[in-house]
Amino acid sequence: MTARWVWRSEGSLAPTNTFTWFRATVELDEPPVDASVGFAADSAAQLRLNGQALRRKVTRLHEPELRAKSVQAAPLLRQGRNVGTVLHHYWGAVTTFQRTSNAHAGLFFDSSWLVSGEGWQWKAAEEFERHDGQFLGLAEAAARLRFPVNWNAKVAPDLRADSGLLAVSGEGWERGVVVDDGPWPAAREPVETPAQRESEQLPLAVLAAGRAERAADSGEAPTSPSVLAASRVLPDEAMRVHVGGLTDRQEVVVGGREGETRYLTVDFGRPGHGFPFLELSADAAADVQVDLGYGELAISPYDGRDLVTEDGWVDVDGVAARGYSDHLRPATERRRYEFPDERTARWMTVHLTFAAEGSVVLHSLGIVKSQYAPRGSFRSGDERLDQIVKLCEIHAEVTMSDAFVDIPGREDGQWIEDARPRAQLAERWYGDTRLRRLAIRTLAEGQRADGQLHPFFPSNFPAYPAPWDWSVQWVAMLYDDFVWHSDLDFLASHWPTVLRFWDRLLQDVGDDGVWRSASVLGDVRNSVLPQEGTSSGLVTPWIIERLRWSADMADALRDARHASMWRAAAERMAESFRQLHVVRARDEVSAIVADGCVATLVFPHEFHGLRLQDVDGPGEPFAGSESVTLAGSGRYTFESVGPLW
Repeated sequence: MTARWVWRSEGSLAPTNTFTWFRATVELDEPPVDASVGFAADSAAQLRLNGQALRRKVTRLHEPELRAKSVQAAPLLRQGRNVGTVLHHYWGAVTTFQRTSNAHAGLFFDSSWLVSGEGWQWKAAEEFERHDGQFLGLAEAAARLRFPVNWNAKVAPDLRADSGLLAVSGEGWERGVVVDDGPWPAAREPVETPAQRESEQLPLAVLAAGRAERAADSGEAPTSPSVLAASRVLPDEAMRVHVGGLTDRQEVVVGGREGETRYLTVDFGRPGHGFPFLELSADAAADVQVDLGYGELAISPYDGRDLVTEDGWVDVDGVAARGYSDHLRPATERRRYEFPDERTARWMTVHLTFAAEGSVVLHSLGIVKSQYAPRGSFRSGDERLDQIVKLCEIHAEVTMSDAFVDIPGREDGQWIEDARPRAQLAERWYGDTRLRRLAIRTLAEGQRADGQLHPFFPSNFPAYPAPWDWSVQWVAMLYDDFVWHSDLDFLASHWPTVLRFWDRLLQDVGDDGVWRSASVLGDVRNSVLPQEGTSSGLVTPWIIERLRWSADMADALRDARHASMWRAAAERMAESFRQLHVVRARDEVSAIVADGCVATLVFPHEFHGLRLQDVDGPGEPFAGSESVTLAGSGRYTFESVGPLW
C-alpha cells in the first residue's frame, strides 16, 4: 500500500480557516509488528485513534519541504475494528510566523496497517465557524498567529471523544479525493524530533470569581474579541471559594440569571503552552455562551500598566494580540471541550453568559501542555543556584514547542538569533541536539538565491532579508552541531547554504577590509541606528569569528579553497577592525569599541577643552554640549586641550 495525500472532494483547495473531519477504518486480526505512523498535514491536524488523542499537532512546515511526523500507535490499536479520525485545520493563504504560503490543503497518513488514499472519508466540521478574523498583533496590526476558535457544539456530535461507533456511520460523510499534484515533496523524510510531551495542567489557584458587566454601548457581538477586555468585573469572595475546587477536579455549579455573565479567573502559577480545555454540562434552557481569555503577563514591560488585576480582570488585548480569546456554545450533555489551537497563558479567564436563567456544572478546566522537553535534572546543593537553574528550565520549556520559539503566544516564531543559545542549553544540559537540527534544516529552507536568510523561517511574514547579526547565527548553530557530533555527512548536506551565505555577506567587505552594512540590528546598540556605508563595531567581531569557524568546517570537508580564502578574509577584516573600531587605552581611559564612520558620544554633563582630531582634517575643539556626533571616514583621536569640566 502506498500512502497518498487526500483532501475534500468539493470546495476550495485552499479555504481560509476551515476545519474538516477525516476518518478511516481498518480491521486487524492482530496488532501489527510495526505500529508506527508517518503523519503530516497542511496546515495543521489532530489525530485520534479509537477515540484517544494520538497526535495533537504537526511540526511547522515549508510546503515544498514538508516532512511527516513519526507517531507510535501501538498503545491504542486493538484487535478487530480500529477507527482513525483526524480534525484537520487549514489556515488559508494568511500571513503567520509558523508556515509559508498555503497553496493546497491536505492530509497524509502512512503505516504498515493503514494509509491515506481513496478509502478515506471527510465531512465539514460545522461546529467550528469559518471566519477570516485573524489575530492581529499590537504593533502595526501584524499578522503573526492564527484565528480565535468559535465553537458551536450544539450543531454536531462529539467525534473526538467517540470510540468508533459514531464515526463509522455513513451520514454526512463524503469520499475524499487523492491529490497527486500538490505542493508537497514526493519523498517524505521524517521530522527530526520525537512526539512532544503532553500533560494536563490544572490551575494552582482561583484568582477571583464573581459577576461581569458587559459594556452595553460597545456595539460588539457577545463573541467579539474586545468584549472580555471591555468587561467590568465585580468579584465575589464567596464564589471564588466555591469554585476553588476546580484546582483538584472537584465539580462546581455556577448559576446565573437571564442576561447575566459570571466569571472566574484561574492562575496556573507559570506560563504554559498548549491546548485549553474544559469539561462541563449545562441546563438545556440556559443556552450558555462561554468565552475564554488568556493572559501571560501581569504588568506590561512597555508602559507598566496592569494586564491582570487582583479582581480577575485580564486584558486579552494587551500581549499576544487584540482579542486573544476563544468562544464556545456548549451542548447540554457533559462533554470535554479541548480547543484545537495552541494558546499560551499563565492566567485564564472564563466568562459564562446565560441567555436564560440556569446553571452550568464545571467538572474541570486547564491546559494540555504540549512541549518539546528534553529530560534531565540539576542539583548543586546550593538552594539559590538550584532555583536559578529551575527558572532557566521553565523558560526553556515554555519556549520549546515544535521549534525553539520566541515570545510564545504572541509570535511563536523560530527566530534565528534566539534559537542558538537555547539549542546550546539543550545540548549542554541534556545532550539533546534534535531540535537544533530541525532548526538548522528549516531555517536553511528559507535561504534565497542571493544567500540571504529569513529571520524566523518557516514563515511567509515579509521579513527578508534577516539582519546579518541574526542570520550569521545560523552558521554558528551549524558549527555548534559540527563540534558536538563531527557529523560530516550532515555538515556536507548544508554546505551549499554556507557557501551562498558567505558569498553574499563578503560582498560588503571593501578593499580596505572593512565590512560595511546597514542590515544589522545590534540588539544592544552602542551607537546610533545603522546607516548605509557604516560599519558595526558590535556585529563585525561576530562575523569574523563565524567566518573563522566556517574555515574550520571547510577544513573538515577538505574544501581547501574556501578554508584559505575565508581565513585570509577574516585576518584582513580583523586588522581593519582594530584600525577603525578600537580606540586604544590611554592614561586612565580603557580601550573602547565604537561603530565606524558614524558614532555618538554622550558625556555626563557640559564639558570644555576637548579636541577631536580627524586624520582627514584639522582638529576642532568642542565645548558646551552633552552629545557629539562624529561622522566621516577614517579614525578619530581625542586630545585634551584644557580642563574637561
